[in-house]
Amino acid sequence: MMKKILFYIFLLFLISSQNLWASETIQQGNILTLQQCIDIALKNHPAIQAASGTVRQSESKIGQARSGYFPQITFNSGYSRIGPPDTSLRSDPYNNYSNTLNLNQTLFDFGKTYTKVRIQSLQKESSEADLQDITASIVLGVKQSYYSFLKAKMSVTVATETMKQFQQHYDVARAFFETGKSSKIDVTSAEVNLSNASIQLISAQNALRIAFVKLNQAMGVVSAPEYDVKDEFDTEKTE
Repeated sequence: MMKKILFYIFLLFLISSQNLWASETIQQGNILTLQQCIDIALKNHPAIQAASGTVRQSESKIGQARSGYFPQITFNSGYSRIGPPDTSLRSDPYNNYSNTLNLNQTLFDFGKTYTKVRIQSLQKESSEADLQDITASIVLGVKQSYYSFLKAKMSVTVATETMKQFQQHYDVARAFFETGKSSKIDVTSAEVNLSNASIQLISAQNALRIAFVKLNQAMGVVSAPEYDVKDEFDTEKTE
């Protein structure tokens, strides 16, 4: 039970620290570039932090395995108070102190220490390869989420302009109908088009919100203030 409580406390601490770090890194109204989003993910994503911790743990285990090559020093200290064996004898008790220092050096262990070091070194190489794979996957995920967010923004822009045009068409059709220059069916058709455009706009706005959440997840950010991203499609065109 206590282990579960400690685990949840650690989890809450990790989430709160990520939120604090994100709020310090991403400010309200920031316009982030793709590289900035990648940098945030590299510093903040839990998967990268966990993989980096595994690499550090592997390094420490190599040091532990190499300790078999070095001398082992042990020190023991003892104390006892010795009194007379017979209470009828007049003898004062005295203190007895003992200290021992031992130095042990393994000269040959049939390759056990070498094998341990080699195994831990291979595990470190494996954990480093895992870290590289995880990092590459995170970076790819950030790029995909970044451009998906830009695409969602463009969709909202297009849907907004489309709705404005259909609103104008509806206003014109209604004005013509009121003056007897068009039939009711023209107004109804314009109204249907306007309603469909409104639905498309709402759908595009919802898709933009989802893209925002997915970009946060790709960067390893639990929550962040509202920010925008730089339109690098235009940058690529100008270059």
